[in-house]
Amino acid sequence: MRLLVTGRAGFTGSPFLRALLSATPVSAPRAVTVLDPSAGRGPAGPPPFAGRACVDHVPGDVHDGPLVQELMRHHELVVHLAEEPEAARTGSDLPGTRTLLRSAVHAGVTRFVYVYDHYRALRLTLDGGAAGQVHDLGDGAELTAAELTGRLLAECGRSGGAR
Repeated sequence: MRLLVTGRAGFTGSPFLRALLSATPVSAPRAVTVLDPSAGRGPAGPPPFAGRACVDHVPGDVHDGPLVQELMRHHELVVHLAEEPEAARTGSDLPGTRTLLRSAVHAGVTRFVYVYDHYRALRLTLDGGAAGQVHDLGDGAELTAAELTGRLLAECGRSGGAR
């Protein structure tokens, strides 16, 4: 399964990627693509997957429609971790999320996980251009980073490691 991840450097993204890749051999075939606007700049430092053959690191932004559309064609699951507390409250993260969702539907991606703030996430099953099923991964409660990471890994179908 090919996995597209956004937001590698955030509160959820870094621990999620570390846990996902911890059981993956360094030379495993490419299974994860990370769309990352920071491209290793700023306080986040180098990505947790630097030097890993199983990861494609794509510098770019969720608002770049053509790039997102191209990436979606090669993935079965999207984990959208580009959460910003202020953006979630004001709705300013919606254009990028909308771009991802539209591109996923167009490409036939049916599994989409959206972390909409630091402690909450939804799983969307995309069916015929609509959210056929929506499930709150925290069942209405805030999750710790460790709990959220564990539930995200479960959504990827494994307790660790990319296939």
